This record gives sequence, structure tokens and C-alpha cells, in this order.
Amino acid sequence: MINLPQSDSINPLEKQKYYQVSHGQRRLWILQHISESSSAYNIRLAMRINGKLDVSILTAAFQELVNRHEILRTTFTSVGGNIKQVIHEEIPTEQLIIFKDLRGEKDAELLADDLIQESANLPFSLEKLPLIRVLLVQINSEEFIFGLTVHHIIGDAQSLDIIFQEFFILYSAYTQQKKAELPPLTLQYKDYAAWQNQWLESEEVREQHEYWCEVFAEHPPILNLPIDFPRPQVKSSQAASYTYQFSESLSQQLQTFATQNNTTLFITLLTFFKILLYRHTGQRDLVVGIPISARNHPDLENQIGFYVNTLALRSLLPEGVTFKQVLGEVTNTCLDAYEYRDYPFDKLVSALNLERDLSRNPLFDVMFSLLGKESKTVLKIPGLEHQPYPLKPRMAQFDMTWSFFEDSHNLTLVIEYEPDLFLPETIARMNGHFLQIIKSVIQNPDCKLSEINLLTPEEQHQLLIEWNQTEVAYSQQCLHQLFEEKVRDNPEAIALIFDGEKLTYRELNNRANQVGHYLKEKGVTSEVLVGIFIERSFEMIIGILGIIKAGGAYVPLDPNYPLSAWII
Repeated sequence: MINLPQSDSINPLEKQKYYQVSHGQRRLWILQHISESSSAYNIRLAMRINGKLDVSILTAAFQELVNRHEILRTTFTSVGGNIKQVIHEEIPTEQLIIFKDLRGEKDAELLADDLIQESANLPFSLEKLPLIRVLLVQINSEEFIFGLTVHHIIGDAQSLDIIFQEFFILYSAYTQQKKAELPPLTLQYKDYAAWQNQWLESEEVREQHEYWCEVFAEHPPILNLPIDFPRPQVKSSQAASYTYQFSESLSQQLQTFATQNNTTLFITLLTFFKILLYRHTGQRDLVVGIPISARNHPDLENQIGFYVNTLALRSLLPEGVTFKQVLGEVTNTCLDAYEYRDYPFDKLVSALNLERDLSRNPLFDVMFSLLGKESKTVLKIPGLEHQPYPLKPRMAQFDMTWSFFEDSHNLTLVIEYEPDLFLPETIARMNGHFLQIIKSVIQNPDCKLSEINLLTPEEQHQLLIEWNQTEVAYSQQCLHQLFEEKVRDNPEAIALIFDGEKLTYRELNNRANQVGHYLKEKGVTSEVLVGIFIERSFEMIIGILGIIKAGGAYVPLDPNYPLSAWII
């Protein structure tokens, strides 16, 4: 999080035509314009709502939200080569909220799903309103699917929580014809952006700049994860996902293990993850990205906006180290990074002057996070019930992103990955190895990395048992008899292709029989050697089969040798 001095108050700005952007917004502007058709930076949420939902009240509640938070009616433009925020007075209702009534439609559920998925993955144009999109689809009289999509440049995950908390308060108040009681907003995101830009000129930032440049004084090696397909020259941003729910028992064991080792669940999981990367790549110099909140100033608590920084956590795993030594290394890495967490990631990338590779991200290609699965606030409206609605994976920002979600009982892991690089079974196998690392270390925390068991029980059985069962019951028939079985089973199948011509099994068998009968007439029997002196062709295969059918053994003679070499 951006740890700006709390003594430095954030002051509201005078009204202007253009406003400064934060450094995070500047980075997202550049990334979005590199791939304008990408929806990788869409933040999405959908839910199924049951009950007598009043569409007009929902519309009024969201209009009030947009009126309350300037960032929700902000667009971006370039002025003299500098990216600026433009705050609009309003968003027309027809642009903000789209309502689709599918009551009475055949396959309404399928149609609704298509609409919700399309809206969630539709790219935004940062120069045009709106950068927030609400879709409400009515399936029957008391069943709705609701979708909210926000571009990351105007919001983050906590912003979605704030939007829904305030929406539920507004909706509940309006249905009771009461005034909504929301905390007053003394500041807006533009005020924070100006404050951050001013702070970035301070002496404190110079110290943070020096720290991060020292960490990456030597550029880290590229992470070479084993991939299933050649890496495209330009990232495609296509995405797929894999979800795994930890058992309550293992979730509790992890929490207990972290406590016993005087660390956090996040650092414990990150350590396991780095060990997984090491075991899959053999690389000991590892960089993993993590998102970190930027809301530790009290005035930012109820603000909607892009308050996220990215930290590149670099760890070195020397040879012969134990798990506990790696845990200590990762802990120190995290604590140092937290102390200097204010420095914007985009400034670090610029300072390092990295060579741009369109097939990769700067500094790291894997992201890791641990988030609370449920909002801290229980959101309920009398008369309405709601539950999460599944959305298809958005476009991927990284080769893979491992996101852990924690609730009161279980951990859930969601792995977003690029299907252009990995097969689904590869991701599932990696998760299996991750679980094996956890179980192995919990049993013996003092083990060396080389002693950690990586293989799942199924893989061990395959390696030790299945692949060693090499005994095969071979047929006792001769080669030409096996061939003739194939002819009987599928005589018109193509057996040979040469120079654009084809020969079926039936045709090949008939011609080989002719050769066999001829050779028998010439006295070829068992043990007789028959030379075959011919270039690769149909006739070569016909001759070999004919010799075998006659009972002889063929002797291939190379036509490229001079004829004199074969004269006895």
C-alpha cells in the first residue's frame, strides 16, 4: 500500500478541465493502449438475484453512486503528451445501465448467460464514457442476473466492495422512502492522484528508488516454466482457469503451521509457491509479483479508485538450504518490500530501462495473492436473496496468476493461466505438486529442498509400477498373417501413399500374393534368401511382403551401390 505520511493531509483541488493521473493509472493507460481489444483489465462481478427487485430503484441507486464518486464518471485523454483525467458532470442512464427483459423467451437462462459473459469481457475505450457498466437481465418475475464491470483504471477489488455496500444502503433506503446514510466524501480520487504526484518528488521517494534499484541491480533471469506450446511472439491474453478447494483439515493445518513458525499464512503459501517454481524450473533466483493495497491514509477508506501497487518480490534459494531457511529468506524479502512499498511499479520498470519483450511482462510472469473470500460487510436487502454468478475467465495478464481466497473454514485456489502456453492437465499437475510440497514440509519442516517429495501418489504409482510393467503378450502369428488380418478387417483402408498415388490393403495384399506365388514356383521356401534391388516405391513393399508370404527372407540391396558390388 502507498504509505504516504499521514501528517500530510490530502487537500481537495479546485475545479479544472484536466487533472493529473496517478502513476498506477498511467501504467494501465499504456498497457491498455498496447492491446486496445484486451479485456485483461476488466474487474467483473456477477450475481443471481431472487425476489421482487425494483429496476427503477436500482437505477436510481446507481445514478446516486455515480454522482457521489467522481472517478466513476471519469475518462482519460492525452494533453500535450501527458495523460490526464477528465471528470464529466453525469453519465446518461442509458449508457450506465442496460436492462434486458427475457421473460417469456425460450432458453432465457442461456440467453442471459451469453449477455452477462459478453458484457463482462467487452473491452472499454478509456477516452469514452462510461468506464463502469451495469447489466441487469430479468429471466422471470422474480429472478434476475446482475453484472457489474469496471475498468481497473477507475477501481480495484475493494472498490467493488464499496460500490456494493453503498448500493445496498441506497437501495434499502429508497425502498423505504428514507434518506440513505452514507459517510461523507471530503475527497475524490483526483485529489489523491495530485497528492501522490507531489509526494513522489520528496526525499523519501529517492530512498525507496535506491532500494529497488539495488534489488534489481542485476536483472533477474527469465522464469522458464515448462510450457506445452511455443511462446507466441506477442502475448495473446487469452485465459483459462483452474479452481481447487482445500479441505478444511488442510486449511487449518496451514494456518497452524504458519502460527508455529511465527509468520503469516500469506508468507507461508508464498514460500511453498516459490519452492514449486524452483522444483519446476531448477532456477534459484525467483521473482514473483504481488498486488498490495494503497489505502492506509484514513481519508481513503471509503474511496473508489485504483489504489493498488505491485511489488516484485525477489528471493535467492542457495544450494542445500532447508525449508525453514527459505521461509526466513521469503519473510525478509516481504518485510523489506513492505517497508519500501510506496514506490510505484511503473517507475521501477522505467528506472531499470528493461528491454521490452512483447511476449512477456517486465520483471516477472507469475502473480500471487491471498484475499478474503467474502466481504467484511454482510450485504442484505429485505425481500431479496443473492448469490455469486460464475463468470468465464477474463483475458490473462500473466503466464499464470495464483489467487488464494480465505474464508472462515477453507482456502480456495484459483489459477488463471494462458491456454496458449499450458494445457489444463499441466496446471492440475502443478497444483498436485504444490499440495505434495505442503504435506511433505508440514511433516518435516527441517527438510532440505532436495528432500521434499514432489510427486503425487498417482504419479509415483505410474512411475514405479505402471511404467515398469513391460511384459506384453505378443501374438504367435507370423508377420504376413497379422497383415492379412488387417486386410480382412478393413480391406478398403489406405495402406500406402507414394508420389500422390494410393494403395488399399486389399490391393496391396493381392499384388503381394502374386509375387509370393511366383517365388514359390521358382523354389523359394523357408530359409531361402531373396535379394530386393529397388528404389523406395510401392513395388519395394509389395516385393517384401511377397517374399515373406513365400516363406523366404528378404535381403535389401542398396540401388545406389554400383552393380559390380553385387556380382558374386
